[in-house]
Amino acid sequence: FSRKDDYLPERFSREAGDGTVVDQDKLLDIIYEIKGWDRNGIPTKEKLRELGLE
Repeated sequence: FSRKDDYLPERFSREAGDGTVVDQDKLLDIIYEIKGWDRNGIPTKEKLRELGLE
């Protein structure tokens, strides 16, 4: 799996909604940071250490 697999389908930004379009790159950056992953969606060394998976 990679970052490209984490993008929402295109229809989420094209079909009728409230008009708000989310920048998926920014969203993924925020989610990855919260999870302790790098920009590519890979757990950081710190996160692996925290989980005892060094």
